[in-house]
Amino acid sequence: MSKTSIKALAAELNVPVDDLIKLAGEKLVNGKTGMGRNLWLVPEAADILRIAATAPLVTASKLSGKVVRPAANPSWAYVKIDGFNSLVPVAVPRRYRERIVGKVIPIEAISDATGETTYRYDLMPR
Repeated sequence: MSKTSIKALAAELNVPVDDLIKLAGEKLVNGKTGMGRNLWLVPEAADILRIAATAPLVTASKLSGKVVRPAANPSWAYVKIDGFNSLVPVAVPRRYRERIVGKVIPIEAISDATGETTYRYDLMPR
């Protein structure tokens, strides 16, 4: 289980290193060490970036945010995501709805072909 350099991965995929660094910031939460061009990836994170470089809509962007309050619909909660000015509705499992208020949770941002973005609780953060 050896780590892969971002430079080696960029050479393998024929993608500029700066674009791959930006993509790693959007798609990965865990599985990376270092900063900038000195970024190292575990094999699972490298596999995610390989998929994201070829088909960006297939992989979800990873975010995190603090749950402010539950929504009227029991499957949703309002979350303050870093970098957003307003509260964002996030789909959460009903069993976690009351337990996660006030906690920071991992979130997946999923964009479809029409440009709509929905957010959901990431049950298995990488």
